[in-house]
Amino acid sequence: MRILRIDRGLTTVRLLWIGQVSSQLQAEVCSECEQLGVAGSVEFLGEVDDPLTWMALGDIFVLPSREEPLGLVCLEAALCGLPTVCFEAAEGAVEFVGNDAGRSVAPLEPAAMADAVVELAASAELRSELAACGRSKIDATFNLDRQTPVLAEILRRVGGRP
Repeated sequence: MRILRIDRGLTTVRLLWIGQVSSQLQAEVCSECEQLGVAGSVEFLGEVDDPLTWMALGDIFVLPSREEPLGLVCLEAALCGLPTVCFEAAEGAVEFVGNDAGRSVAPLEPAAMADAVVELAASAELRSELAACGRSKIDATFNLDRQTPVLAEILRRVGGRP
C-alpha cells in the first residue's frame, strides 16, 4: 500500500481484506500501515455472507499469495469482472491469469505488483478486456458440463474401475 499510495501516487487505493484474520495479524498490519504513512488504507471485513458482492465493488483483484494451486478466489474475481494480479510463483493462479486475464509478476517483488496495479488502474478499457477473457475462461472450462466427466474419470481411476 505504501508503494501504491506514496511511491506511485494512487492516493485513493484501498485494500479490502475479506475472510478470517487473527486479531494479532490485523493489529500488525494496521500498525505497519500507520508507520508507513498509509493508515486506513486496509479494511478488514472479516468473514462475510456475500464475498462476491464485496468483490464486485472492486476494480482489480490482487492475489498476494506466494503459492496458490488455483484457489476459487481467482475464479470468483473473474466472475465479478475483475482482472487478477498475482505472483508468477502462484502456479495455478498464473495458469488461469495467463497473459490475458490479468498480470503475473516476479515472485516477492511488491514494486512489480504495484506497477501492474498502476497499469490496470490507469485503463478501464484494459481492465474490461482482461476481465472478459477471465470470464471466457470460466465459461469454457470451469463449468459442470466440462468438469463432471473429468472428475468422474479421476474417481474411476482412483477407485480402480475401468
